[in-house]
Amino acid sequence: MERYIKEYANAKIKSWNENELMRSDIREKYIVIVNNVLRQRERGLITVDEALMLICKPPIDAIA
Repeated sequence: MERYIKEYANAKIKSWNENELMRSDIREKYIVIVNNVLRQRERGLITVDEALMLICKPPIDAIA
């Protein structure tokens, strides 16, 4: 399952990088959030479900 999470995160980051309509500052914050989620999952601080949910829909309030 860990491999799937990493592959999904990389695919999500790639799609954000290819999206020209997304502001670059928002994109960078999303990438930081995803990297933090991956790090927390590796340490066992969050579950697989939580990791996938946060990668799929990063929290809006973390961007502000």
